[in-house]
Amino acid sequence: QGLFAAQCAPCHGADGKGGIGPSVVDKTWLYQEGDISDGSLFQIIAAGTQPGMEIAGKKARGGMPPFGAQVDRDKTWSLVAYIRSIQGK
Repeated sequence: QGLFAAQCAPCHGADGKGGIGPSVVDKTWLYQEGDISDGSLFQIIAAGTQPGMEIAGKKARGGMPPFGAQVDRDKTWSLVAYIRSIQGK
């Protein structure tokens, strides 16, 4: 929760429901209805996105900076797990 608050909440909101960036708790990913895999979510956090980039058959509209340099592999997986927990999964 602390890592999410520090790294993700500034854009995705403290509750994950969006702000500057989109919600991470609804059933829409990359502006299309439907979930993505944990591995795809990991890649988005680690490598970021750019407009038009295709991920899991969906195209990103906006960009998100990569966090792989600031957040190690284990912490990135912890973020994936936390996001899934606030989604109720």
